[in-house]
Amino acid sequence: MFGINLSVIAIASSVALGTIGLGYWHYTGLLDKISLRDTRIAQMESQVARQNVFIKAAEDNITLWEKSQEEMQQKIDQLELEKTEAAITVRKYNDLFAKHDFTKLVNAKPGLLQRRINAGSDDTWRLLRCASGRRSTRSKRKGCFNKIKKAKAKAKASEAKAGRSPEG
Repeated sequence: MFGINLSVIAIASSVALGTIGLGYWHYTGLLDKISLRDTRIAQMESQVARQNVFIKAAEDNITLWEKSQEEMQQKIDQLELEKTEAAITVRKYNDLFAKHDFTKLVNAKPGLLQRRINAGSDDTWRLLRCASGRRSTRSKRKGCFNKIKKAKAKAKASEAKAGRSPEG
């Protein structure tokens, strides 16, 4: 009886050890799968975080582009306004010159117009050189801008003196 019990105990122990071994093997396999899953989750979270950074950067760029577009539209509107004002001024001067016979005036008083036209031409070329940036040093550029301001003030003063508004 003792022999049968020993073989039953050995078989039962073997089955128990086998079951424990298989259970441990299955448990460690599950732990490996959980570890692999956690690693993949961490990788995906990292990728999502990177994508969120890129999305935020793209949104910021869109905001900057929209702001830049608004500024450019304002500049375009300002240029259109200046263009309209310039067209009004051109029409005003065309009307003024259409009313005068300068050939007759030059023949009657040659020194009167020649001096003013030459001075105006010199001022125009000088201001054009200043505005186009032909002056290289900062002090010369500052001087150009001062000359431009003075020329504008002089033109306004002469128009006011003549009884005309500078805007037309």
